[in-house]
Amino acid sequence: MYEAKAAGGNSIRAHTALMNQRLLARVTLETQLRMAIEQNEMELHFQPQVDAVSRRLTGAEALLRWRHAGQYIPPDRFIPVAEDTGLIISIGDWVIDRAIAHILEWRRLTGDTPPIAINLSPRQFWRPALSRLVLDKLRAAGLPPGALEVEVTESVLLHAETGSLDELQNFRESGVRIALDDFGTGYSSLSYLRRLPISILKIDRSFIIDLTSPEESQRSQALVRAIIVMAHNLSLTVIAEGVETTEQLDCLRALDCDVIQGYLISRPLPASEFAARFLAQLESRG
Repeated sequence: MYEAKAAGGNSIRAHTALMNQRLLARVTLETQLRMAIEQNEMELHFQPQVDAVSRRLTGAEALLRWRHAGQYIPPDRFIPVAEDTGLIISIGDWVIDRAIAHILEWRRLTGDTPPIAINLSPRQFWRPALSRLVLDKLRAAGLPPGALEVEVTESVLLHAETGSLDELQNFRESGVRIALDDFGTGYSSLSYLRRLPISILKIDRSFIIDLTSPEESQRSQALVRAIIVMAHNLSLTVIAEGVETTEQLDCLRALDCDVIQGYLISRPLPASEFAARFLAQLESRG
């Protein structure tokens, strides 16, 4: 039944031994995930975001990592399970608390930090007063709202009846900037940009990969240029994700992209490594 529903409905799926294996693997993963926070298996890694011209640190994205039995479980394996089961609510609370704790630690060392971005799931907006929860946590820690940014995808609009747009507006009015992630890959519509109270537009890495490809560069550059011009006309900051080569960086500079993020600068790093590598830049902001 679930296989048929996942295929879009109005279809037939026959039971197979492989389905049993998949179900057992999912149940096992769910059980382990329920214990992950208690067993201190969750981590936040941080990927720096830098100015495309000066390469000065402008912020970082906090990315959830799960280390179980000595190895990291890929996020695309456990995040969907967390979403489906509702575990994303408690995991999301943990992410908020840990991000705030790291910001406090770094501010004690450096005096200031650039904004740290956390990802919010559409499922988290089902909770009443999500923005108040986050802002109360920041206030209790003595941090200004601008210390944190939130990243959402366009799918948050599919749950607009939950009050997600009001919550996003509360974030923005309180000083928490909002980034629209994975732009152009999902339910992209110009009307979404008009409705969402965002400050940052993130270009998905799928657009960046072919920027310097001999076969696709002309088309890819035209698309990226159009996104950047449109975003700037809307007074949005543009971040390009998945930048891996100097050629891509040079192209993005020529296209007037504001900020880059990707392996060219750094892979996502554990908190201690991120602080050690970028501490000088953090200190220079103090």
